[in-house]
Amino acid sequence: MKARAKLENLNCTADKQIIVRNLSRIMNIRVLEVNIDSSTIDFLYSTSVVFEQAQRELWRIGFPIKSCALSGFDQNTAKKEIRVEMA
Repeated sequence: MKARAKLENLNCTADKQIIVRNLSRIMNIRVLEVNIDSSTIDFLYSTSVVFEQAQRELWRIGFPIKSCALSGFDQNTAKKEIRVEMA
């Protein structure tokens, strides 16, 4: 499954390196892209539990998710997407 998340506090290359390093330690996460200009991250994850681990880790290191678009969770509908605003 794929997620595109808008993050808070993503400002520079050092932030990007911290995010990639920390998320790479979580099994079944693959970081596809971290875009500093749009403050977004695209990543693949295997289960909702793994997504929650990534969400907690981003919050822990100071880059909480503001909003997120999830896709690829329905095998019959490849274009299906859910948008979530985080509190």
